[in-house]
Parts: sequence; C-alpha cells; structure tokens
Amino acid sequence: YIAVKLLTQNDEADEESIAGSESIWGAVKTVAIADMVMSLDNVLAIAGAAKGHPWLIVFGLVISIPLIVAGATLIMSLLNRFPILVWAGAALLGWIAGELIMEDPISNPYFEAIGVQYGISHHAMELGLKIIGALIVLIVGWIMLRVSSRKESKTA
Repeated sequence: YIAVKLLTQNDEADEESIAGSESIWGAVKTVAIADMVMSLDNVLAIAGAAKGHPWLIVFGLVISIPLIVAGATLIMSLLNRFPILVWAGAALLGWIAGELIMEDPISNPYFEAIGVQYGISHHAMELGLKIIGALIVLIVGWIMLRVSSRKESKTA
C-alpha cells in the first residue's frame, strides 16, 4: 500500500497542506516527528533489508533519523529532477515485500509446498515473489494514476 501510495500521491495537494518551517531546527523537528510517525515503516524496511541480523537492525535504526534530516533536501531535489527514481523506489518496496513474504514463517511453508509441487527451487520461488511484488506495485500504481487522471479530466 505504501509503495503504491508513493506513486499515486498528488504532489500539489501535499505541498499545499504542509506548512514550511522558518528555521533549521523547525525543519529538523518536523522531520523527526515525521520519522517517529513512520517509525513502523522504518523498522519493517530496516528489518527486511537487514535480513534478521540484529546489529544491522540497530545500526539502521540509529542512523535513520540523521540520514533523513541530512538527506531530505538532496533526495527531494533528485526526486523532482528524476521522477523515475520514485518509480524505482516503489518497485524496490514491492521487491522487499516479496522477499519478506517468502521469509515469513507463516507464508513460507505455503510457497515452499508450491515450489515442491511444481519443481521450483527455493531461490527461484523467492526471486519470483520479489519480481511479482515489484510488478504489482508498478502496475497498480500505473492503473491508479490513469484512473485519477481520467477523473480529473472529466471534472475539468
């Protein structure tokens, strides 16, 4: 959902609803609060990328706020200049979701059984789920953008 929302958000509406800060500390406070609100997303993403290594999870969590504060302006300018990066980031989130589904102790036996039934190796099944996750995000995002643009053109 988050990856698709990333692709389909309305930048103009978002910019109008966000008040600018007059000082660097105000901006730092805003980013820190936003990071805390999205901490569950950060924890899931960091845990997925760390693949269960506790020190990598701790390291990722410790550096996430300073990196967000230091890199927010640079990242926004890159995303504005190269919109394809938004699509690449959303696809990466879908890729990681596919990986997490395969590694999940509840869903893993189901996919392992499918793999055994059809002669698909664990590695191939995991790669397939990663690709499917990325494709689902990209396709659903594209469809939602098309539907949204059609609605806007009808109301205009």
